[in-house]
Amino acid sequence: MNFVSLVLTAGGDTSEYTVFKIRFLTLYQILVSLDALVADQTQDLTPKSVAAIKEIVDDPTARLITDIGVKPFRNSLMHYLDPRVDVSKLDFGKPLFGLTSIYFPQYDFPTFSALIDACIAQTADALDAWAE
Repeated sequence: MNFVSLVLTAGGDTSEYTVFKIRFLTLYQILVSLDALVADQTQDLTPKSVAAIKEIVDDPTARLITDIGVKPFRNSLMHYLDPRVDVSKLDFGKPLFGLTSIYFPQYDFPTFSALIDACIAQTADALDAWAE
């Protein structure tokens, strides 16, 4: 997470499509993995660890991007255009082909990218604090 937060940085323009994908997918996977860890291993974790994980995964932005309803967005960035995506809503002139406005209608690409950047920084900081 620190590498993505500090080294692999992105802005809000379309030329950084691959960087955005890597940043989003890394954040997504860490959040989903932490959520699974606390759900499956709570009895094996210290109370400090459970609290640290819950602080990370219960953040509203973390919940927004890991919501099961936006899984097609993640899948489309990771593997393929998810078959659940309504292709009639795609706009090849927009960043991410308009997927952001389909799955996160309250954001355009620059504001969504900024939201992801903030969540990455917050998650990295929380993981660092947990490790201390």
